Amino acid sequence: MTTQIRQLQPGDLGWMISMHGLIYAREFNFNLEFEIGIAEKAARIGASKDPFDRIWIREVDGQRAASIAVSRTEDGAAFINFVLV
Repeated sequence: MTTQIRQLQPGDLGWMISMHGLIYAREFNFNLEFEIGIAEKAARIGASKDPFDRIWIREVDGQRAASIAVSRTEDGAAFINFVLV
């Protein structure tokens, strides 16, 4: 088994957004508005020029398996989001 943690590549945001939408709909009965909000937030972090703001993807045998994002809040604290394991 090979694993790696890497930064975003094409297709990663769509996968992460889709997985969040599906999981939260199934587990908590959230609707499409939740997924749209996730998409907006993920796009903002993914496009950020701040080197602190990052999204990482964990691959196992070449397949996406997990994600995590770290961004900076207005008061400078780290905020963790988009955790999939």
